[in-house]
Amino acid sequence: MLLCLGLLAIPLPGPGWLIFFLGVGLLGGESKHLSGWLDNGEVRARKLGRRYWTDAGLATRAAVTLIFIVAIGGAFAATAYLAGWRGGLPGWLT
Repeated sequence: MLLCLGLLAIPLPGPGWLIFFLGVGLLGGESKHLSGWLDNGEVRARKLGRRYWTDAGLATRAAVTLIFIVAIGGAFAATAYLAGWRGGLPGWLT
């Protein structure tokens, strides 16, 4: 149920991916296939973290941080636009 709610919440504003991965984590305790999938994902995430953060120089760290900030800002702007916010303050704030 939690996994399905997470999938439905991904395109909506809010923590859709977090809900999805919490659902996968809960099911991972009951399924060897999902448990292996989560373990493989964790190993890959740790390798990427070492490659692009721990072993990287200052320029690479700055570039990765900038890309992350731009991606988060773009996602926020797209969500705000799709939600109908076109700028300015909402009426209840003025």
